[in-house]
Amino acid sequence: MGYRVGVAGLRRGWALASVASMFDEVELVAACDLEPVLLDRARAEFGVEAGYEEYEAFAAHDMDAVIVATPPHLHAEHSVAALEAGQHVLCEVPMIYGDAADDVMGQARSLVSAVEAADTVFMFAENSNYWWWVGDWRERVARGELGDLTYVEAEYVHDCRSIMRYEDGRLTWRASMAPQYYCTHSLGPVLEWTGDRIVSAIGAQTTRTCDPELPGADMEVALFTTESGVLIKLLCGFQVARSGAHHYFSAFGTQGCLETSREGPRARGQAGTEDAPQFREIPFAHDHPNAPPGAEVGGHGTAEYYMVADFLRAVRGDGPPAIDVYAGLDMTLPGVFAHESAMRGGERVWVPDLRAGVGA
Repeated sequence: MGYRVGVAGLRRGWALASVASMFDEVELVAACDLEPVLLDRARAEFGVEAGYEEYEAFAAHDMDAVIVATPPHLHAEHSVAALEAGQHVLCEVPMIYGDAADDVMGQARSLVSAVEAADTVFMFAENSNYWWWVGDWRERVARGELGDLTYVEAEYVHDCRSIMRYEDGRLTWRASMAPQYYCTHSLGPVLEWTGDRIVSAIGAQTTRTCDPELPGADMEVALFTTESGVLIKLLCGFQVARSGAHHYFSAFGTQGCLETSREGPRARGQAGTEDAPQFREIPFAHDHPNAPPGAEVGGHGTAEYYMVADFLRAVRGDGPPAIDVYAGLDMTLPGVFAHESAMRGGERVWVPDLRAGVGA
């Protein structure tokens, strides 16, 4: 069976459309973007039937599924519209986005209501969960190599100042974004390992900035506690004097630890009950070794290929989505409330769980 798929947002969405086009069961039929030149390019390269500058008209196109990759403040609204139109949805990061926690929670409740009412699939497109080494660590933790997890640390630091302004000088959405609102590239993998959800958050942010003309904080740090008592420290920063994108992870348990390298694509671990267990190098790779040729077109190695494959598996009815709306909120809401905590001077705040009902 084939699926008619549309993509909304042809900047980030172009990469996901390129991946989706690799699958025989996918036919890209519609595209939506404010820039006509990108719509013309989608017609030429993907053979889409129609291009739309208005999302409402796009959503009315005859489609089975939609890739939502529009600007973040529209993700929830556009996902809800697609679900109400009877379409499956793969929603890009971040799932929900607003100026304050109340705004974000309103979007979250609206999205949960739409997902619960729909007969179609909603999946959150957190690509970091699909790095090969993230799955390897998940298996190591599940086998008990570390004993019981006690503490996990993660950092995502990326100088994005070059994409915080349009060519005409106007600021993009990234310029005012609270850094912890973009936490899912770190929390996605971490929650894969802990297997539970975050219940509380404490946040703080830097007070000096690399670029005083930009309104957002340079960096935010959060301390999270999960239901099982695991402590998580997360640093996010996107206006920083550091070249390149930097991800760092470490995980500590009662019998061992794992950590990635700050100096290159390596990882090491140690485990055991002896007094001084030795570190040893462990396999580390972002890309899956058996990926098909061309699977790297998503822009982050093979991650998007396996993410889209999981989405299509769920669309076929071969199991639930790997990252459903609740798992996506588990990765997203802690950052929102860590920022809220920072605005309250570091007060501990509780992270709601919308599984208890839309009124939570």
